[in-house]
Amino acid sequence: MRGLVELGSVNTAAAAAAAIAAGVPEAAADRCVDSFRRAGLLVPTTSHPLPRAEAPVLQDWRLANLALPADYRDPDTQVTDLRQMEEFAAAEAPPAVSVQWPLGLRRTLLPHPVHDAPERPHYALGNVLYYSNAVLRPAALGPLPRTLRVPPSHGAAHPFDLTVIMNSQRDGSSVTLGYDPVAHALVRLPGIPIAPVAPGYVLIAVHLAVRRVQWRYRASTAYPTVFLDLGHLLQVMETAAENLNLAVTETPVPEQASIRGRTPSLGAVVALRSLRTTAEEAVNLAD
Repeated sequence: MRGLVELGSVNTAAAAAAAIAAGVPEAAADRCVDSFRRAGLLVPTTSHPLPRAEAPVLQDWRLANLALPADYRDPDTQVTDLRQMEEFAAAEAPPAVSVQWPLGLRRTLLPHPVHDAPERPHYALGNVLYYSNAVLRPAALGPLPRTLRVPPSHGAAHPFDLTVIMNSQRDGSSVTLGYDPVAHALVRLPGIPIAPVAPGYVLIAVHLAVRRVQWRYRASTAYPTVFLDLGHLLQVMETAAENLNLAVTETPVPEQASIRGRTPSLGAVVALRSLRTTAEEAVNLAD
């Protein structure tokens, strides 16, 4: 694909030859080249291309009554996009990159998966949370704050917040801790946990923060990307756990998420994952 894209503007025969040289079966080379042409990635030199807005792939979007995707190959697109976001920001402040936990709640810093030793308490849990949702560095799109994290996210929205549920060894009750992706820390939250948890395990809940998507993308075509982002997050979570020889299993999401009433800034739970931990981590974090 990269070889074909780098050709840019070529004739059909040259593009087909490049596809075959890259390993595309000869019988499928023409179809491969045509798919690139329809996407606007290849422009044959012998043709007189129409404006990008009239490319066949964009016509398909119109026929489906969908909003056209932005073409960021056009320098004017970025200028227009930033101007639009400035107008949005003048009417409504953009959302924060992560949930803003109330001040005064007890915080526990987690070890860094690279800079800290694996023997540190909470290392396994901190490792999984870091790679799933921690902020690697801040970013911005005009007035809109964004972040760069390990899982891919459409428009760097990262529309999820994480909470952790575990048992207190002191009295056997379950407690909830919110994950602060900027500080890489856990925050002890009040209220009743959304689900019970077995001793020796923690539950990681993924809460939807859809406003990070809605504020910028004000068309229905943006919503499917939320599910793609969720898949990215969960797969990275499982990969990080497997790297530590920990099993991550899916847990049914309860119908009522009671934490929402006590912590209004948290959105609905869209996924729950069970992760085995150690008794030491449970004592230090939950008590």
